[in-house]
Amino acid sequence: MATHPQYRPYGSESVIAADPNVIVVTSQSIAGGLDTLAAVPGITHTRAWRQQRIVAIDQALVLGMGPRVAQAVQTLSAGFYPGL
Repeated sequence: MATHPQYRPYGSESVIAADPNVIVVTSQSIAGGLDTLAAVPGITHTRAWRQQRIVAIDQALVLGMGPRVAQAVQTLSAGFYPGL
């Protein structure tokens, strides 16, 4: 089961059932590489993992609402809509 202190826990079945097209993580959470993310049960069974559509974004951009929010939106949109 994966957890985050500010969010509800979710099990591998939920991750697989959701089958996300894109997974958004903080760059800090995968600083050791994608093996860290692969350890989350169910992640490797998703479309996002198979297509390597993993968007890593600096946590300061996501969690620190400030003047760099536009940069966060740009980073996220590039991950969701590559080539734009």
